[in-house]
Amino acid sequence: MSALPSEAKVIPTNHSPSNDPQGQDIQLPIEAIQQRRSQELVIGLCGAVGSGVESLRTTLENQLRQHSYHVEHIKLSELISTLSNCHDEVAQLRGYVRYTRLQDLGDALRKKYKNSIVAELAIRQIAILRNEKFGNGKADAAVRNTKKAAYIVDQFKNPDEIKLFQEEYIETIFTYSAY
Repeated sequence: MSALPSEAKVIPTNHSPSNDPQGQDIQLPIEAIQQRRSQELVIGLCGAVGSGVESLRTTLENQLRQHSYHVEHIKLSELISTLSNCHDEVAQLRGYVRYTRLQDLGDALRKKYKNSIVAELAIRQIAILRNEKFGNGKADAAVRNTKKAAYIVDQFKNPDEIKLFQEEYIETIFTYSAY
């Protein structure tokens, strides 16, 4: 049997703050666990052009805000155009020309790096946003957030992107498809 870490407290199963002989407020193990749980959500969207992804995103954002979530919107198309050094060009495009240009840029990035490159950029963006909102501002500091936050990733175009997010955010990732 291994020893408990020095900071661990063993609390008898019949113990509660109300029957603490010293009158101290002792945190029960379940309460400690609940305080460590993440209330972050990562929501990935996918769908074809004109399928209603924008309406889905707006509805999700509104519902999450009504439930006191801090919501961040991460557009993969912006990450693609920025990494490709084409942000200004893409910003001026509209409709079909814009969509096909972004698809070509995304395909070129996946070919140059790997299929999950856009997802890696989004994961990095989430870490930056988390640090800005809930951290201490140090660039390399890992931030553990226990406040309500939702990151809506708009939108996946490659199965490897979803797979990487599922590996990174095991229990907090939800994906929605509009069609």
